[in-house]
Amino acid sequence: MTRFGGHPDTWGKPLKGDDHHAEDKPPLYPPEFRAEAVRLVRESGKKMAEVARDLGVSTESLRNWIRQHE
Repeated sequence: MTRFGGHPDTWGKPLKGDDHHAEDKPPLYPPEFRAEAVRLVRESGKKMAEVARDLGVSTESLRNWIRQHE
């Protein structure tokens, strides 16, 4: 038995059904969409949470996009 349990030959392998890597996937939202979302927050006078809700994205995603554009 190993110290942490489980089988050492399975450590570090993807979980069953997890054969995709984040770096293999295209961004969920294109750069143009992100830029427009940032512009809306800056110019619309709406709160970040309201813009995020209107666009159907999380507030945290929108916050990250704003940081990346700064």
